[in-house]
Amino acid sequence: MKKGLCLLMALMLAMTMLFVACKHNGQEGEGESSEELSEGLEFKSVGNGTCIVAGIGTYTGTQIDIPEESPKGEKVVSIQAEAFADCVDITGVSIPSGVTKIGSLAFAGCIGLESITVSEENPVYYSQGNCVIEKENMVLVVGCKASEIPEGVKEIHSYAFRNCTGLKSITIPSSVSEIMGNEFSGCTGLESITVSGENSVYYSKGNCVITIDNNALVMGCNTSVIPNGVTYICSDAFKDCIGLTSITIPKSLTEIKRNPFRGCTALESITVDGGNPVYYSQGNCLMDKESKTLLVGCKTSEIPDDVTSIERTAFSGCTGLTSITIPDSVTSIGSGAFFGCEGLEQIIVSEN
Repeated sequence: MKKGLCLLMALMLAMTMLFVACKHNGQEGEGESSEELSEGLEFKSVGNGTCIVAGIGTYTGTQIDIPEESPKGEKVVSIQAEAFADCVDITGVSIPSGVTKIGSLAFAGCIGLESITVSEENPVYYSQGNCVIEKENMVLVVGCKASEIPEGVKEIHSYAFRNCTGLKSITIPSSVSEIMGNEFSGCTGLESITVSGENSVYYSKGNCVITIDNNALVMGCNTSVIPNGVTYICSDAFKDCIGLTSITIPKSLTEIKRNPFRGCTALESITVDGGNPVYYSQGNCLMDKESKTLLVGCKTSEIPDDVTSIERTAFSGCTGLTSITIPDSVTSIGSGAFFGCEGLEQIIVSEN
């Protein structure tokens, strides 16, 4: 009897200890989850009991849950510009209700980012389709490689998808009425661009985004084919499309004011339709017929003998260019014409 009573008491004690341990572990796990997601992040005080998230700090995790308050108890109200830029290991971000300002390029270059959420109680921003959208003006301010732009967005902020190399395709909904052309700068993996057929401002063709009213090409990608009918190419339309290897300028295109192919490091073939009244091509260069100015070159360019001037930025970011010969006819070279030509080893200029 005594032995049985001792066994019963021992069993009850063991169960009690197990219950306490489980409860303690569960609470600790929850506490660690909340703390670890912000532990190490860098905060800066801005006064009045508030602060901003300034950077990744010593945090080493992949999921960032920005807290409502800093470890000092200050309310988090903003994310500093470029705070998490190039943090390649980040896969997810959640933004609390108190954050009412997100600085420019805050998540630029976060190539692993695929999940973005905003607290439903946030008065300024909301999230949908892995995008952060400013409520008042319906401006998409942050995107990622898994983004799907929701209907209702009117504008895409400059560099919203900056250096989002994992983004493969994008669809512009009918509600978008303003695209500057640099929203997807550095999206080197982008291969497909589609505009909703119901959009009243833009249409897509040949993986290009084109304005309906004046047929201006505002954005292209690695697989773009410029369709005949396009009259103008915006200056940042193809910037940093590192997978673009060739381009053909149709006869309809009559205005290129600045090299729109800057940073297209793989570009090796430039051709202009023979029927074009303004431009011509030779030696994989694009020239203006009237002024004989070289406007766009590439890594395989050979400057023709009739060229009189080289436009600024003509070879900008052409890292594969190793040698260039300047013919006698050239009397003017614009500032920055060969800026970023890191592989350029030989420049030959005639004694004449």
